[in-house]
Amino acid sequence: MRSEKIIKTLKEIYAILSSIPLEKWTIFGSLSLYLRGIELSPHDIDILASRQFADKIFSLLTLSHNSKIIEKMKYSSDDLVRKYHGVVRVNDVDVEICADLRILYMNREVALYVENLSPFLDKFYLNDNKYVYMFSPCLSLVFYLLLKNDDKVKLILRVLPKDRKKIYGKIDKLEKIIDKKILNNIKLQLNVYL
Repeated sequence: MRSEKIIKTLKEIYAILSSIPLEKWTIFGSLSLYLRGIELSPHDIDILASRQFADKIFSLLTLSHNSKIIEKMKYSSDDLVRKYHGVVRVNDVDVEICADLRILYMNREVALYVENLSPFLDKFYLNDNKYVYMFSPCLSLVFYLLLKNDDKVKLILRVLPKDRKKIYGKIDKLEKIIDKKILNNIKLQLNVYL
């Protein structure tokens, strides 16, 4: 099964990146939802890294024995997202390394820097005492609301408490990294789903 291969590859990545401090990279995207038990099939591994370590992570992954560079590290943007990123295929699993991730929302940039996210990350234990950080359900929810990805928002809401006040309370805590006006708009957007 593809998901099992992705988990196996994640464990290998953990070993490859042992020289990189754990707080300098985190798992996000579909894999973080899958690791939380949300029923979906991830197709790749998304890593959000500090800009300081993104190139080193990319280099380390390209040196692994079953790897191939798919896209070199570069800045890119579209109408919604600006990021510094590259893709390495490890064991036939694409691994996208992102840094300087900025989402355009309400004509403003919402910057997601791994250095600022630590209070909003959860641990996923690979085995015993080995773990990786991943987006919390609330951070994933806001991430996908910013991206206007209805399908992922609906999946995440299945694992969050049904109490609207609790969800809003968790969103309010993100005020440390996201502007309050944007978060208020996110809560209005969320009303459609609750």
